[in-house]
Amino acid sequence: MLLAAASVTASFLASRSATEGGLGLLGGAALVAFATAVAACIRVLWPRKNAWVFDLSAKVLAEDWIDQEQEGGTAAMQRFTAEKLEGHYDANQTKLDKLFEWFQLAAIATGAEVILWTLQLST
Repeated sequence: MLLAAASVTASFLASRSATEGGLGLLGGAALVAFATAVAACIRVLWPRKNAWVFDLSAKVLAEDWIDQEQEGGTAAMQRFTAEKLEGHYDANQTKLDKLFEWFQLAAIATGAEVILWTLQLST
């Protein structure tokens, strides 16, 4: 949605600005803001192989906790599972926080683009 907003803004306002007297300094800055927004959106949307961890192998649990009796029994296995899942959550949260920062940059750049194009057209 943000990528579409940046693109629509650039297409309508840049074309109007170009026909009414050129891009100028503000128009150039708006194009830089547009490029920044597009790059940040692509960074968020780009597919990543093996980036997210959501699983815990049942086969490994069975081999480690059922096939070989472990000290602590079921309670120890539940604790092990909870700790592994918490580790996955923490790793995913770190990655999600970074993607959110890129998304914020895209939103700020899109806002700046709209403001810069508006100022360019009003002068």
